[in-house]
Amino acid sequence: MYRVTAPVKGVTTTFAGVSFVDSVATVDDSNTAALAYFRRHGYRVEPIEEPAAPPAEAEVPAEATQPTPAEPTEEPAATRRRTR
Repeated sequence: MYRVTAPVKGVTTTFAGVSFVDSVATVDDSNTAALAYFRRHGYRVEPIEEPAAPPAEAEVPAEATQPTPAEPTEEPAATRRRTR
């Protein structure tokens, strides 16, 4: 991406397929014809540093995200039901 600044201040228009607001426009790298035109005609063309992508989160195994089942507990002898 490039920031293009028109040589005349306060211009709000579309020129060469690029929209300027208050003499400033943003142009994609792929629009090489417009960038070349602006450079030839005295526009200031500056690369814009794009923010670095956030680091990808490490994948966590499915087992780590699942709750572990509780250990089976034995009922106290006094509360057990008797089977007949």
